[in-house]
Amino acid sequence: MPVTLELTPDERPILAFAMPLVADWLNQGTSDHREVGASLRSVYEALVRAAEGPATVELSRDELYYLGLRLYPAAVQLEDYWLENKENREVGGEPAPFPSVLFERLARAYFPDAIDDPSIWDFETVAPFFGGVQRKLDELIRTQTRARGLYQREKTAIVRRLHEQREERARHRRTVVPLLGVATAFRRVARLEDLPPGALRRFDVDGKPIVALNLGGEVRVVDAICSHMKWNLARGWVEAGDKLTCSAHGAQYDVHTGRCVRGPFAPEFNRKHFFNGRLLSWLMAKRSCSDIRAYEAKVEDGEILVNLA
Repeated sequence: MPVTLELTPDERPILAFAMPLVADWLNQGTSDHREVGASLRSVYEALVRAAEGPATVELSRDELYYLGLRLYPAAVQLEDYWLENKENREVGGEPAPFPSVLFERLARAYFPDAIDDPSIWDFETVAPFFGGVQRKLDELIRTQTRARGLYQREKTAIVRRLHEQREERARHRRTVVPLLGVATAFRRVARLEDLPPGALRRFDVDGKPIVALNLGGEVRVVDAICSHMKWNLARGWVEAGDKLTCSAHGAQYDVHTGRCVRGPFAPEFNRKHFFNGRLLSWLMAKRSCSDIRAYEAKVEDGEILVNLA
């Protein structure tokens, strides 16, 4: 007997983006998996043909199960691509490579600004809708199937594995050449015009990853790596004027001193961020952060300079 999933207009592109990716993943499995993947593609095609607006999708229990398991990996893949694409564009590099031809087609169809204008687009604008669809899938699996125990164990394992992979990528990105001696003088970071008011960017100075922030003409520089789970702080944002917030789990730092003023998974962060907040707070034991370094910075002749000593 099919299960009915009700979608809002904002949730439709989320499921339309994810279903072909889940079907492609299933196609790499057993004959039973491939059969479910083929039926998911049929459901996707029906959804695409349906009139705009809210939608009702009928799913088999197997389709429901695998969509519930694989929606989070689809969201992570989209966010990781957008972040890499944004970072590449900010330093004048080439656009980020697509994970697959299928991903490119789906991203262009449903989230084109993540490709063409990543500095303007933000994953956080669609994260609530990924979270909304995930909650609906979870609830249907909980109430309409007998596999909820196995489902929760598999889902937890997938989330943990993805988180470990993201940490490994972060460690790889921050591998730097050791400093040759001690920095005793100011080093050039960038032109001030490259860091407009309100902006924050990551730079590597003498092999040291740092984040420079322009707070209304006042430049501040701190370490680029969050002390909680080693995430790139340049992917975060500033709150309350001078609090740098890590986008991974919400740890917060005073940009003047580097002091950790709020630990990860704070209630106010979790309320706004389903995946990185509420979901991961159930799975991760580490809930503290330590201070990071803040560096002396100044602007001379339009150049941002920092003292790493």
